[in-house]
Amino acid sequence: MATTMRFFILVVVSLMAAPCPAYAQAYCALRDPLSTLEVYFPERTSHRSFVREVRAEHQQAVQSTLPLAFRNAELGQHTLYISFQDADTLGYLHTRSEKGRFGLIEIAWVIGPELTIDGFEYQRCRDPSRSAVEASNLLDVMSGKSVSELSALVDGKGILNRDTLPSLTGHDRELAQSTLQSAIKTLLITELVWGDVI
Repeated sequence: MATTMRFFILVVVSLMAAPCPAYAQAYCALRDPLSTLEVYFPERTSHRSFVREVRAEHQQAVQSTLPLAFRNAELGQHTLYISFQDADTLGYLHTRSEKGRFGLIEIAWVIGPELTIDGFEYQRCRDPSRSAVEASNLLDVMSGKSVSELSALVDGKGILNRDTLPSLTGHDRELAQSTLQSAIKTLLITELVWGDVI
């Protein structure tokens, strides 16, 4: 009996320790979709969510445009939220995660109907540079810009140009750069994966 119990406990512990695709996908989830949509699209009359898979070919397409860091953990199922006012599309909401100095950084991106960045919010960011970046004019620099316009703010390796956000230095600048790179990646992925519904 004791041997059977030990075997049962070993099996349960092993299953709990095994990687699980459902858990692996949770890092990119929008934490509170309804309230976040309400904040960014208060005039919406409805919204829809589309779950799609980000695959290796999407990663390759992004990296052929700009050699941005792209972890394998970013592959898998992701959700795009589309807000409507009657029949008109108001915009999109998509969450991406990036590797940071203090763990994953989760960013909720507000995307305009023409695939431009309209806003962002750190859902999770333990980096002490967060407050400096949020207080900077990063949002103003990114607002209304498309992939090509955002890409003009970095060099061919995704590094911020010297004249982009010159007031930020050190780790503050690194976080701003990661955030801007995430914006570029988000717009590219949105078009590649959800192009038929946007």
